[in-house]
Amino acid sequence: LLILKMGVKWFAKASYELSDGGLSTAESEAIAKTIQSVPGMLHLHHLRTRKMGAQVFCDVHIEVPPRVSVSEGHYIGHQVRLKLMERHPMIADVTVHVDVEGQVADEMRRPLKSRRQLFKRYQQRWSEVIPETAFQGLQIHYLNEQMELEFQVSLGWFSSQTLSQQALQAALETIFEE
Repeated sequence: LLILKMGVKWFAKASYELSDGGLSTAESEAIAKTIQSVPGMLHLHHLRTRKMGAQVFCDVHIEVPPRVSVSEGHYIGHQVRLKLMERHPMIADVTVHVDVEGQVADEMRRPLKSRRQLFKRYQQRWSEVIPETAFQGLQIHYLNEQMELEFQVSLGWFSSQTLSQQALQAALETIFEE
């Protein structure tokens, strides 16, 4: 009976370790605390852990400030991954999904123009206001179901213009009149 009891106990333990189960609440809270300690990371949600054998796999969504660059958001996500794997050696892999603070991409109800659509539709109008040699780039922020555009122009061109701020603003507004 003792041998049978021990066999059942070991079998149950081995079966649990081979099955796909999550970590305890305390272990998950420790992981969440580690994530929250990463600078630049504002909030976390959808923290999921899976235990397979002695290894743990972790998925998490983090929120970053709305106007950080893609590369900075990626950097913050990478720091979350590194810190988790450093402080929790049982974690074998981490997948970090970066969201904009207060906005979940799946919740957008109305379609907005893509970068390609914007360039195709407005590039001719932009070039009437900003010469191609001065145009350095465009940053698009999709926030609160609206688009915010940041035009990047060379300082040399801007300072050489005699346009007043009001004239420049009026010229840019004509680009998007419809």
